[in-house]
Order: sequence, then C-alpha cells, then structure tokens
Amino acid sequence: MTTLIKHKRVEFSELFYDLVFVFAISKATTLIDHLHNGILTWNSFLDFFMAVLVLTDSWMIQTIYTNRYGKNSLFNMVIMFIKMGLLLFIANMIGPDWQQYFHYLCWAVGTLTFTLFLQYLVEFFRKSTDNVERESIKGFLWITGLGSLGVYLAALLPIYVGVSVLFASILLTFIIPIILLSKDKHYQVNLPHLIERISLLVIIT
Repeated sequence: MTTLIKHKRVEFSELFYDLVFVFAISKATTLIDHLHNGILTWNSFLDFFMAVLVLTDSWMIQTIYTNRYGKNSLFNMVIMFIKMGLLLFIANMIGPDWQQYFHYLCWAVGTLTFTLFLQYLVEFFRKSTDNVERESIKGFLWITGLGSLGVYLAALLPIYVGVSVLFASILLTFIIPIILLSKDKHYQVNLPHLIERISLLVIIT
C-alpha cells in the first residue's frame, strides 16, 4: 500500500548548509586553477575529482536523510550547524597544498559522516518509527558507520596508504545508498521537497 507523502518545505538550515556546500565546491576549483605550462596536469585533475567526490558525497547522503526523515527539531538543527562548521573547516583546507592537511581532512570528513550516523540512530530508536522504517534505516546505519570508521582509519595511516582508504570509504557511502534505495520497495522519495531543494541549490550556485 502506497503511503501519501506530505509536502514539506525546505528549511533555512538546509539552505545555509547548501550555501556552505557551494562555497566548498568553489574552493575545490582552486585545485585546477594553477596550470603547468598552460596544461592541466593529471594530478591536479585527480585532486579536484577527489575533493568534489568527498563534498558531493557528504551532500548527497545528508540530503537522502533530510528528504525522508529530516525534521526542523533542535537536534537536527544543531547537527546541521555542526556540519556547516565542519564543511567550512574542510573547505579552508582544500588547495594545492592539501596533502599537509590530509589527516585533519580525514578527521573532519569522518566526523561529518558520523554525525549523520547519529541522526539515523536517533531516528531508529524513535518511538514513532515503525519496523519497516527501522529495516530501511539499518542499512544506512551500516553505511554511515562503516564509512566514518574507514575515514577515521585513513586519518591514522600514512598519506600514501590513507588516500586509498579514504577513497574506498567515500565510494562506499556514495554507491551503496543508490543500490539500497533501488532495492528498498518501502522507501519513498519526497519528490516535491527534493525538487525544491535542488532548484534552490541551482539558484545559489
């Protein structure tokens, strides 16, 4: 039986988060600003790709949560502002010399994912959450939990190993949610909210 999804408006906390996200993306473009003899090097392109992947992944998995479970509660607002601070912290470390900040970046990215894990955990134990929703949330708890652990592990490793671990962890949280959503028959996207969110993001950009 299909459940009617009520339209919910995009909250100001989401708009501010998107604004910080756009700022972070703009900082990532500095990675391809510096040309070597008029040519964009592969290293610069890969650095840019990695930065955009990390930022887009954090936005995507947060948007999945907000679209389905997000409420304008004090807890979620506090989490969103923490995420904004982390995004600003990450954005200010993105640049040609990002390698020297690699471990700090990993701690920040890992915490960004861990805060989402906490949001799903709260939703899982909420009394109003039924068993079907809990089964859906379990998958995201595994994804965000393992993702944050993987990024934290990357922070503890030398950079030449940590980069690969970070990349694998980000891919985990980027690809698996898409697979989960395609197989979860009970998951319903709040399309009006998502369209409004993306439209406003385009306007901000």
